[in-house]
Amino acid sequence: MLDKLVVEHPSKFGGAEKKRDKKGHIIQIAEIARRFCSSALTKKIPEISEITNEHELLTAMTRMLSENEGLRDKMSEQATRIGYLEELATSDELTGVLNRRGFQAELKRVLARAQRNLEQGILVYIDLDEFKLVNDSFGHAAGDEVLRKVAAVLNDMTRDMDVVGRLGGDEFAIILINTSQENGLERAETLNAALNATSLTWEGQRLAIQASFGMQSYQSGDDAEALLNSADEAMYKTNQRN
Repeated sequence: MLDKLVVEHPSKFGGAEKKRDKKGHIIQIAEIARRFCSSALTKKIPEISEITNEHELLTAMTRMLSENEGLRDKMSEQATRIGYLEELATSDELTGVLNRRGFQAELKRVLARAQRNLEQGILVYIDLDEFKLVNDSFGHAAGDEVLRKVAAVLNDMTRDMDVVGRLGGDEFAIILINTSQENGLERAETLNAALNATSLTWEGQRLAIQASFGMQSYQSGDDAEALLNSADEAMYKTNQRN
């Protein structure tokens, strides 16, 4: 492109004026490049006034583009860090599933999609029975291992499209997405039976996992907070019966 910047050599007459025009033309192009690069840079590039030929123009533009590329790399690194921090903000560090904040955000997204596509599904609320006894008898490290085991079982027995979260303490929840009420309740019962048949060994002691399940179907138009409360109440009633 630079070979097109100069279309004729100075003639015997008007040579000085054409040189000035040429210099002005080069500075204009350099200034356009400077502004283009500066628009993406936090540090402004100095005004360009000392470029007198194509070589200096090419050198200046190369420098500006190099600085711009360096900024892009920094922005990419920053985006990666932000993504990591966002994941930390929505994930449960102990179990790796969504935390309450992340789960509620996903529930709202699922309900919004259900509103658009007239979908339905099941929200499952899970509370671990006698979990405090595990912590008191075997220590919090044993309790942490129980929580990891529960999360692993729930992840293994749900589809990639379903959502698993730990709402806090010993409470978990699952969204069985795009599932009929009949099929969803059947899957929830299967989860219930599997989790309550699970155990792990801690320092030679067998720790049986016991959990109460509450289930609430959802459909287009349901509210996230009301849905969680209904599933929680259903779980509480199950817990009372047990």
